[in-house]
Amino acid sequence: MHALTEITDIPGGVAVTVLLWDHSDLDELLSLARLQVRIGEPEVDVMEHTGRHSGAGHLGHCPIIHNGTTVHFKPLIDGVRFEVRALPGRDLTALRRDTRHRAAKLPRFLER
Repeated sequence: MHALTEITDIPGGVAVTVLLWDHSDLDELLSLARLQVRIGEPEVDVMEHTGRHSGAGHLGHCPIIHNGTTVHFKPLIDGVRFEVRALPGRDLTALRRDTRHRAAKLPRFLER
């Protein structure tokens, strides 16, 4: 799946928008988005991080940060938009910084 990831600030958090190059991947992306929203502890003991919930959140590769946040998504015509908002006590500046840091390691990243 080839996509462009865009990061923007929103009130109380950050938006992570994933736009697909090939719309035929939309069903797979929506399935992964639903998983991100309900993510909790890893489902398996394997520490490999594949983006398919096979690793732990502390590995720090995915720009969707779950620790101290709420995560929701909205389907788009050509992708999804995640809204990650800080819970009380969560450092909003750190959330935004860490999200951008993680996204910058992705193959296609755009910051606005």
